[in-house]
Amino acid sequence: MLAENFWKIIFVLLVGVGCWFWFQSASKKKKFERQIAGLAELIDPASVDAPRTAGEAERRTFQTVATLHEIVLRGGDDFNPREAADRAANMIADGKTATLLASRLVDNYNTAQELGALTDDGIFSMIDGAHAKITEGIWEGDYLEAAPIIPVDFDPVLAESLLNRTLVPESVRNAMAGADLTKLAYDHANSLHRAGVLDLSAYQAIRKEHDALVKASR
Repeated sequence: MLAENFWKIIFVLLVGVGCWFWFQSASKKKKFERQIAGLAELIDPASVDAPRTAGEAERRTFQTVATLHEIVLRGGDDFNPREAADRAANMIADGKTATLLASRLVDNYNTAQELGALTDDGIFSMIDGAHAKITEGIWEGDYLEAAPIIPVDFDPVLAESLLNRTLVPESVRNAMAGADLTKLAYDHANSLHRAGVLDLSAYQAIRKEHDALVKASR
């Protein structure tokens, strides 16, 4: 009798432990999906809350990086940045546009990480859409800026686009102001044009300036 009850108790305990692990796994998965949906809303250009000014685009860029960091931090090895960014981007876009969104988000995340901006204070600042302080490298003490890759003079819409924002130290952004069109900007313009994001007239103007700079440098 005692042996029979003992095994019944063991069976119930095993079932209970199994149910607990299943619940934890299901809860973690639901939390992951909610976080991904929140990230997708932040990067969605069609959202009613999408950036409408250059300042809003900069704030939103900081917020997307902070949100991605929280997903990775809370999820551990299961939530790598690229997977999370891809899933979020594919919820609100497809094809080349989704790839561009995910790549820009991950590039900015990696930059913030390399510059030591993902400290507790840095995350709190970026969640609020504010500049985080750089704590590592030659730009230590500087602040992160979300600078436009392609000068917004070519297309005012680019001022509002998260696809055209890259994280750089404040001193680098100051050096970028008024500088000639860079190869990075030209290559980025090609990518945006192929994805159907960049207006044709703007793309042609960028190509014209790029070709003129190349010719002048010879």
